[in-house]
Amino acid sequence: MAGKIANGFELSKWSIAVFFAVPLMVAEDLNVKDTLERSWHLFKETWGEGFVGSAAIGGISCLAYLAVLIVGGGFIAGGIYLPSIPLIVVGVVILLFGFVLIGLLNGAVNGVFQASLYNFATTGNAGPFIDTELARRAFQAASAGR
Repeated sequence: MAGKIANGFELSKWSIAVFFAVPLMVAEDLNVKDTLERSWHLFKETWGEGFVGSAAIGGISCLAYLAVLIVGGGFIAGGIYLPSIPLIVVGVVILLFGFVLIGLLNGAVNGVFQASLYNFATTGNAGPFIDTELARRAFQAASAGR
C-alpha cells in the first residue's frame, strides 16, 4: 500500500514538473533539464491560478460528460424498454461521439489555458483568449492569499 502511495506521489511530482513543459518548448529554446527546472519554477508561482482554472475546466467537462451520459443512456434505456435496436444504436453513437468530442474540446481548452497562464506568468500579458486585467486580478488575489 505504501508503495502505491509513493508511486502516486512520484507521478504527481512528475506531472507538476512538466505542467509548463510544452509551452516552454514552443516559446523558449531550452534543453530538457532547463525546461523542467523552468516549468517547476513557473508552476510554483502560478499553482493557485492553475489549480482553480483546471478545476473549473474539469468541472464543466464533468457536467458535459454527465449530460451526454444521461441523453445517450436515455436512448439506450428506451431502446431496451421498447425493444428497439435503432434507439440503442443512436444511444451508443451519442455516447461515443459525445465523449470523444468533449475529450477533444477539454484538451484544447486546457492547452489554451495552460499557454495563456504561461504567457501571463512570463510576460504579464494573458494573450488573446483571456482578459489580461482579469488574469492580473486573479494573480493578485491568489498572491494575497499565500
